[in-house]
Amino acid sequence: MLPRVLPWRLARPILEFLERRQAEAGMAHEWEMIAASLDRLGAVPGAASEFTRGPGFHCDRNLIRLADHLLSESKAFIETGSYVGFTTYHVGARYGGLPVFSCDVDPSALKIARRQCRAHACTRIDEVGSPDFLYRLFEAQPDLASGCCTFWLDAHWGEDWILDKEIEFLTRTIATGFIMIDDFKIPGRPEFRFDSYNGTDCDLELIRPALAPGKDYSLVTPTYDLVSSGLTNISGTEVTGGLTGAVALVVGHPDFELPADLVDSYAVTNLSA
Repeated sequence: MLPRVLPWRLARPILEFLERRQAEAGMAHEWEMIAASLDRLGAVPGAASEFTRGPGFHCDRNLIRLADHLLSESKAFIETGSYVGFTTYHVGARYGGLPVFSCDVDPSALKIARRQCRAHACTRIDEVGSPDFLYRLFEAQPDLASGCCTFWLDAHWGEDWILDKEIEFLTRTIATGFIMIDDFKIPGRPEFRFDSYNGTDCDLELIRPALAPGKDYSLVTPTYDLVSSGLTNISGTEVTGGLTGAVALVVGHPDFELPADLVDSYAVTNLSA
């Protein structure tokens, strides 16, 4: 059914994602709605998907709570790598009038992301790669540099590592902000998946040299386990390999502290010393 509407290279990972999350996540109602949308999709030839409107940020309850806190103090959400719009849609739907800027280079994925976010007037998804997306955005809207924004960097993949270029540009450009980085290696926590290409890991050692000097930095890293993330099956037992590492680089907030409801799930490390 789905391959008639989408190319199989897109349909297969989406189906695998949905099947895994439907089995793992403690959010049964949301995923029942997604499954129902999947059933309807075959009757609408050529339609873009309605089924990716599940929770963003990997459906990780703790990561969503962290994003909630950071976004509550932000004037915009800026994402690199929308894919089919899981997190793009989530933020646009959850935060109403908050400006959402995103990008992707895959035309098929971009079409789906735009279609499912079409009702969000404050969401814009550009067909351009990062870091060019960031360069153009800040050139067109320089006021973003002086206000606190939350970023979600998720365009690092393949042979061309761009994360260090993104970090270098953002830390040189913004006064304050929260740079969330997906697929990040969490030291001492092998249960968190992370990206690695050609022997280079997505970790602190990759981004540290890219940090612009003369600013205050701290890194927010997860300390929670799989059960508290919400990525458990119906019986509450753990699902192996269900966690994806994600951190937040805090820029220009020397006295940054987590709220009381997050201190059991995250730790803050000062990187400025």
